[in-house]
Amino acid sequence: MDPNIIIDRLGGTVKTAELCELSKGAVSQWRTNGIPSPWLKFLRATHPEVFAETWPPEEEAEPLLAASAEPAASSVEPGYPQPVHDDRRAVERRDGDRRTRDEQRVADRRAVDRRDGRA
Repeated sequence: MDPNIIIDRLGGTVKTAELCELSKGAVSQWRTNGIPSPWLKFLRATHPEVFAETWPPEEEAEPLLAASAEPAASSVEPGYPQPVHDDRRAVERRDGDRRTRDEQRVADRRAVDRRDGRA
């Protein structure tokens, strides 16, 4: 079975790391290198439902499906414009002013000079 599926079924990298008392980085490496055999045996012994052919188990299927039907909350904070990625050189500030990175560096340098009394 794919290590990504096992880790995701256990609740993700953080939950799996807590379960095994390992760092998040160690469990994250399992996603690319595979789960080491001793840890795979441990996970099979402690959580056999994760390795079942049918997922999620029938008693948990309805609450999971109900939770997935709810609309996801937006992670965008209101009032702040989203960055525009159509031009790699352009940056967008909170006030909506678009400048190239070079223009922004010059403006920042001038602002620092004014602040320090050099302009």
